[in-house]
Order: sequence, then structure tokens, then C-alpha cells
Amino acid sequence: MTVKDGLPDTATEPPPPNPSMQVSAEQLEQTVCVSGQQTLTLSNDGPGVLEIYDMVLNGDGWSFVESPTLPLEMEPSTEKTFEFEGTLGNASLLIVSNDPTNPTTSITLVSNPDAAPTATIVSPNTGTIFGVEEAVVLQAQVSDDLDAAETLELSWVSSVDGTLHSATPDSTGALSWTWDTPNRSDGPHQLELLASDSCGNTSSTDVQICQQSGYKVDQLDISTWHFEGNSNWDTQNNWLELTPAEVNQEGSAFQTSQTISGDSVSIEFLFFIGNGSGADGLSLTALDTNRITSYLGSNGCGIGYGGDHECANRPGLPGWSIEVDTYYNHGVDPTVEDHIMFTFDGDLDDPAAWAVIPEMEDTGWHTMKVDVFAPHVTVTIDGTKYIDHDLNGNFNFPGFIGFTAGTGLETNMHLIDSLEVTETICL
Repeated sequence: MTVKDGLPDTATEPPPPNPSMQVSAEQLEQTVCVSGQQTLTLSNDGPGVLEIYDMVLNGDGWSFVESPTLPLEMEPSTEKTFEFEGTLGNASLLIVSNDPTNPTTSITLVSNPDAAPTATIVSPNTGTIFGVEEAVVLQAQVSDDLDAAETLELSWVSSVDGTLHSATPDSTGALSWTWDTPNRSDGPHQLELLASDSCGNTSSTDVQICQQSGYKVDQLDISTWHFEGNSNWDTQNNWLELTPAEVNQEGSAFQTSQTISGDSVSIEFLFFIGNGSGADGLSLTALDTNRITSYLGSNGCGIGYGGDHECANRPGLPGWSIEVDTYYNHGVDPTVEDHIMFTFDGDLDDPAAWAVIPEMEDTGWHTMKVDVFAPHVTVTIDGTKYIDHDLNGNFNFPGFIGFTAGTGLETNMHLIDSLEVTETICL
């Protein structure tokens, strides 16, 4: 220090070095269930000593984990870490220091409540209708603002069958699960996806689906079928034999453990007619359970279902029938050619509809599909539509689905395979 006129020469005294306070963040933000901890670091980047005079928390829900001792001196190139605990709510931290540039610094403290997971049903889509024995794969996608996807809990819930499945998704938030047919009730379902996180927050989303009623023959216990005449279940080939290729044969087989509605049903099956001299045919019959007196109609011209004709030896079966006729009975059949014919109550004299079809005998297996949405009836064979009409008659009855066949003086084997019956309760 120099002295001039007995006084210190302050004009030549260098100023003290200034501190420079730096903070690790201008805002501390967290997402929590109830509370969480955050860390703030102060550093002195200047050449002078930094003095922290005060650190004041304003607002509710935030506090120091360990209260700082103030005032606090920080040498150049040093740092100090402070921990805060915050519950739900917002606050601010005011720091007062000797930093000449920023003597006061404010830090915002934000504590957001944890949100419920975001869950999406990827499949099925709302309005989906599932057929008999159709695989139903339920797919979900979920995410959360706090928890890792694989720690979330997902549950599928049916309004009819209750909780179906609960599991955690993979690390991408995806979950896939197959809902087996035996565990699905028929009819409409509200299918709900529930998602929950570690905070106990839950969300849900849902779709409307419907399960058609029905069965496939391979699913059934053959003891639930009613056999009459020469029909039998061929255990070696797993198909239904209505008649062997012998004269004067007649057989019927009806599935009796489950009824369908005669006015709303789809039926698909394979049939074989052949290996004989050429007679008579087979029928698909929906047998009215309210009026059953027999499971077998007339042989020969009646093909095991028909009646009400001088050639018939028994009454026709109540309900409706569709015959595949491969033999011309004079005075009974509407054409000399092979044909299909739809009748009510086996009334051979009064067919509701009929159509000529190609040769069916000894040409292998054929696919037949029948859709009844009363009063409309559609019948296709091997993809070709032969009947597509509104018909007048009684469709409104509970029915057993089955088959009949018959031979006379000419013969054929009549076989049925791969039956699928769908009661269209979902429209």
C-alpha cells in the first residue's frame, strides 16, 4: 500500500476478487405418489469467496432433508449439495449470496401427483364378433409417468365372466393373452382392461364384443348324440355314417345336448354321397324340440326326415329340413335331376324352395353352408349359392341340429364330417 500525504493511496488498491454462484437447476420437478427427494448443487465458479447468507423456502410441502448452517462460505472451485424432500405441491427456494451479479437467486420446486397409467386395448376392436372356437387374442399397451412398464399390473375383466387374466407387461408395455373358447360365455361382453401402478392409481378402458353360440362336432361327446336306424359314429374315421351302401337303409343322428334357435343359425359341414348304385339322399334337419315325437321320418322317398305323401311310411319330422336328393321319385320330387329342397315339418308335397344341383354322387366330399336369418334362407354347396330366398313357415322354435339319410332299392353311403353350428345371437 502506498501512502500519500499521510493517507493510504486507495486509488491504486486492487478490488477483491468476485465470486460467481452457479446452480445445477433453475427448477426442481418431480412426480411422486406422496413425497420424494431432490438434489440441488451450488458451485463457486469465480475467483473470490462465495458467501451464502440465507436459503429461504417459501410455500408448502417442501423442506431441507438436513438444514444448512448459514452463513456459508465457499472457496473458489468448490461446490455444495443440498437435499430437499417434497410432498405434493409447489414452493420456491430463495438463495441470498454475495454474488455481485446475482445476489438473489430463486429456484422453483414442483411436485406433481403421479398420474394413472395410460392403457390401450390394441385388439380386439369394439364390435368384434367371435365365431365358434375362434381364437381370441387380447392385446394391450400400457405406459406410466413414474413406473417402468414391466412393473405395472394389467387385468382383463369381462362383464359376464369376471376377471379373466392378470399379469405384468413386457418392458415395452405390451401384453398379449389368449382367451380360450371353453372359458368364454356366449353373447355380448363388455371387455375391460384395468391398469394399476405402484402408487395405487388405476385406469381402465373397454370394448364391446360378442361371442356367437354354437359347437363343432369334434368338440362333442358322442354320447350326447341321439342315433336311430342304421346311423353310427365311425370311430376309425371320425365321421358320421348315416347309411352304409346297402338297400333299404335309414338313419338319423341329432346332437341333443344343446339347442339352437331355428330362426337364427349358420351351419356348415362336409357331406359324401356315393360308393353305391345311386340313392336316395340325405337331409340337414333342425328338429323342433317342442314337438318331437320321433327322431326318424320315412325311408326311401322321405330320406329319413319326410312324410305327408303316399310313399311315406312315417310322419315328417317337425321343424325344417334341407334335403340333398340324388334319386328321382316319380310324383314326389320336383325335378328328375339331383336337387336340394327346403321343407317345413318334412312336408314332401309342399316344398318351400328347391334348386337343381350338379352330380353329387361319387365326386368326393362337398361343403354345404346354410344360413337361416328368418325368413331369409341361403344355401350354398362348394361355394355356389343355390337357394337365396325369403320363405314362409315356422322358424321360431328351439331345435336339435342333426342329419337323416335313406336308401331304397338303390344304394349309397351317406357320410357327414366337420360340422360347425353357430347360433347367431350376435348381429
